[in-house]
Amino acid sequence: MKRILLASAALLACIGVAKAADLPTPVKAPLMAPVVAPTSWTGFYVGAGWGYGVWDMNSTSVFPSGSQGTTNNGGRGWLGMADVGYDYQFAIGGWNLVAGVLADYDFGNMTGTSSFQLTSFGAPQLRSPASRKRNPSGMSVPASAG
Repeated sequence: MKRILLASAALLACIGVAKAADLPTPVKAPLMAPVVAPTSWTGFYVGAGWGYGVWDMNSTSVFPSGSQGTTNNGGRGWLGMADVGYDYQFAIGGWNLVAGVLADYDFGNMTGTSSFQLTSFGAPQLRSPASRKRNPSGMSVPASAG
């Protein structure tokens, strides 16, 4: 067993890269600088988009008369857009400028509901000017609380 282990170790020690004497060393080509294409915004373009929307709004309104009401609004639906255009890039006096034209169309089908419900009705309280007094801040307040 020791002989096999010793022979294996000797064999592994002798293994190396074989080099032939008649083959030249490979020469790597020099690295070329990457070619940078000038950036240009000139050209046509087309775009499109779509989506789906959901909205819900609840609110309570209090009117000066004391009446209160609630509003419930909501809806949902799809929407989309399409556009096409052309841009032209030019240079004037060292400035790169872009001018273009764009046509777009937006469409959709958002549908919903809106409702208002009067929850309480309060009659306005009319007071004569004599029933009001002035406080030190100059604001008019009712003469009696309640």
